[in-house]
Amino acid sequence: MKTLKHGLPLALVVSLLTACGGGGGSNSPDRPGLRLDPDTLRIEFPNGNILAGTGNAMIPARMLGLQTDGVQDNQGPELNVTANTQWSITGADNTPQVAALAEEVRNAGSLGNVIDILSTVRLTTADTTKNLTLRGSYAFDGTTYNLSEAFTVRPPIPNGNPFISGPEVIALDPVSDVVPTDVAYRLLQPLKEIPTPENQTGTVRFCSLPQPAEFLKFEGSQPYTGGSAPATLKNPFFENDDDQVVTVTIVVIDPQYTCDKIGTDVTPNDGVDNVLEGKYPKQVQLIPAVVQAGGVTVCGVVNPEVDACDEDGNFDDEAYLSECRGLNAASIDVPAGENLQMVARLNYTNPNNANQTAFVDYRCAASGRLTWSANSGTIFADGLDATNGSASLISRSEFQEIADTNPNAVVTGSFDNKNNSPVVTDTLRLNLVDSTVTDIEIVPVDPDPNAPDTIFLNILEEDLDYRAQCTFGETNPVVASCTDACVGWSVSNGDVLTVNPTTGSTTSVSSTDNQTVGSADLKATYTCAAGISDSRTITTVDDPVVELHLLQVSNANQPDQRNVDAFSCVGRTDLVGTLAPGDTFINGSQQFYAHALFESDVAGYNGDPRTLPDVSGADAVKFSALPGYANGDGTCASALPLEIPEFPGGGDDTGTDSPLAGIPILGGILDFYLGDVIDILTLPLDELPGAPGGGGDTPGLNPGPAASFTGEQKGKLQSNGQLRLSTVCIQSFIDSDGDESFSEDDIIAEESSTVLVLPAADDDLLSFSNEVCEILEPALTLGVGTPAEGALPAGIVVPLVYGVSLIADPVLAALDGTVPTEDILTALITGSFSDLSIPGQPEFTDAPFGLGAITGGLLGGTDQTPGLLTLVDALDACAVDPLTTSVTALLGGLLTLDPTAFGGLGDTISPEQCQSIFGDLTGGGAPGLPELPGAPGIPLPIPAP
Repeated sequence: MKTLKHGLPLALVVSLLTACGGGGGSNSPDRPGLRLDPDTLRIEFPNGNILAGTGNAMIPARMLGLQTDGVQDNQGPELNVTANTQWSITGADNTPQVAALAEEVRNAGSLGNVIDILSTVRLTTADTTKNLTLRGSYAFDGTTYNLSEAFTVRPPIPNGNPFISGPEVIALDPVSDVVPTDVAYRLLQPLKEIPTPENQTGTVRFCSLPQPAEFLKFEGSQPYTGGSAPATLKNPFFENDDDQVVTVTIVVIDPQYTCDKIGTDVTPNDGVDNVLEGKYPKQVQLIPAVVQAGGVTVCGVVNPEVDACDEDGNFDDEAYLSECRGLNAASIDVPAGENLQMVARLNYTNPNNANQTAFVDYRCAASGRLTWSANSGTIFADGLDATNGSASLISRSEFQEIADTNPNAVVTGSFDNKNNSPVVTDTLRLNLVDSTVTDIEIVPVDPDPNAPDTIFLNILEEDLDYRAQCTFGETNPVVASCTDACVGWSVSNGDVLTVNPTTGSTTSVSSTDNQTVGSADLKATYTCAAGISDSRTITTVDDPVVELHLLQVSNANQPDQRNVDAFSCVGRTDLVGTLAPGDTFINGSQQFYAHALFESDVAGYNGDPRTLPDVSGADAVKFSALPGYANGDGTCASALPLEIPEFPGGGDDTGTDSPLAGIPILGGILDFYLGDVIDILTLPLDELPGAPGGGGDTPGLNPGPAASFTGEQKGKLQSNGQLRLSTVCIQSFIDSDGDESFSEDDIIAEESSTVLVLPAADDDLLSFSNEVCEILEPALTLGVGTPAEGALPAGIVVPLVYGVSLIADPVLAALDGTVPTEDILTALITGSFSDLSIPGQPEFTDAPFGLGAITGGLLGGTDQTPGLLTLVDALDACAVDPLTTSVTALLGGLLTLDPTAFGGLGDTISPEQCQSIFGDLTGGGAPGLPELPGAPGIPLPIPAP
């Protein structure tokens, strides 16, 4: 019992101490409080670690950790330290960037603070899953804890079969051979999670059945890269009494085949019956549009211009619609003695949907389907022409004899659909009135509200167009164009202005010499009556060009969108494409433009050259293509021989037996890539029939620029032959002195552009070439053409590619036309030149490897040599603001392999970060990079233009 008596009080004391936090338990006041246990930190993806690559999706992540009091660990609840964690995303699959972090941590309700991982681009179904890592760095008690967790960016998931999108019914005007030019189709793939389907147009060839598809074709180059596939239409109803609906079926096939192969065995010798069939058929109906009841409205033009109606009966509504009266009235007044032209506005509709307007057409005549009539011939001198609606009104003296009878005529325009539909009509009453001219006024045809009556003296040499309008009659005045024969034009100062023509209802006013600044009065006189005239003061203003800019169409699928672009490619003449991401093919030609900033536009200029006037058509504006590459400031590095400073570790001796002996070729760096490729030049170039001469000491060595501007369209660059591989520098300038070449007094464009010219006609070689294009562009566009301290370098690798072309291009040009093109390209790709045979010519020797291997080496590198991919990746990793002079230091480091050049990049990126990418290039090297002696301070390889 004694033991029991003592035990009870002891149990009570222990119980009390425990309840009050004493006695050494977890709630004891002598134990420390709970705090974060950094050893338990973890990165969590509360909604999973798979990010949909939709371009607008996101997944949250957070940093959590359990707590400890120093005695007991793994105490909850977990603490959320996301807001105090430094976050980053790493992984090779994030180049280019497919995922990024939100700028700020957000409160996600029950989840607490999260950092969102954002999908930055919309992947395609052809992309692979991207494996990335989320890294979190959290500092606690002076120690930094680094954690990482993997996540993936998943391409979109197909949701059913692809389908062809585009119009199913096309209504055509049966009285005109003019057809819509904007009809296009796309192959779309429905996707899960994404409401907008994926455009797969650029992966297939479009065909129309039955073959040959006469009325709806997909002509030109295919596949179409992105965008849509434009269809070329022919009107089956024009001048054809048969208005039966025409049905066309559109399908897609693999682009390696042509449409005529559909229904045939495309691999006849493999023992398998492999008949090519079109996929995802879509039926399209071509139907004759009709004019429903109420779809005709007639109007009349007094004294029409000669070109108001063309020979096919089309009315120029853009220029003269404002002159056509009666569209909103039941009657109009017409002055006696003048000429008249009736016009019909035809509202065509889809016969399958009467409420759907197909198009609106304005016509004076329509191949017999539009006829004109009048209930009276009293007001017409020779009646109303029933076919084209033209007429002459009776004279003023004849009108005065019947004026008290209110002479008029009701004109009817009748349109016959000719497809068992009723004839559709409209009427307009013409009231004949006095034709006495009481006033004349000079009216600008296309007034400029910002600078009315001003001629700017510049390279455009633009005119101002004016029309003379007469007021006919007093009681019921009619304002219309004056009669041509009754208007004379003159100017008060012929030294300033010239007018042409001097007789007629319209005229153009221009500067006499495009130099004299001043003003003069333009005068219009109504010569058929005395004392009626009008004048208008025209001023000429000196307006010199302040800047000239070189633009080009960067995307063939957007021909109306122009950009300043430092780089583009010209390749196959039978393929179109662009350099946009995901493209497969290269443009067969490239269109360039010149835009000018005039002094008059400086105040309102927003810095975008695309908003400036296009001056490409001006005679003084010239385009040139020179062998070489662009420096980015409007000038070119294009001299032959290519005088480039020697690089560390290299030499410029190409061998005394080489046709290129004596031409310095980028020293050691180029030597790495060329190796034994010089042996290709054992080909007997100068002995080939038709081998091009060059202007150098060695015949056939210099075939001239690989591309030039054609005469068919100004600014259009095309390859000079099917087998060229080189770069050309594009310039534009104003030929101020008229000597047809650039000189000191001429104005050169602010930009120049490099174009890589590629061999045409072979997909295998093109696949290499296209990769070169896509890789070179980021290397070129960083720092090229930016205004920091004058001219910046031409890029990292363009001089290298140009050096390679000094060897490859003469070979290609010499062989062009002597052997079948496909045989030459096969030899170039494989290096098996001995298979080529020209009767009476020496045998060719094989090369150690072909051009495909050379190009592949340029991209991926060799065991001893870094490829362009390595250099461009390094460029991306060390990229800084291209408007700063740091770009020069960065490019200098890459070109001279001088790691000390990265020391001046400032706070944007540290030398250590770049060093981790490049390694110690002067001794030991990073993996895959050559060991070269360092040579800090070697100048950049930029020859003088």
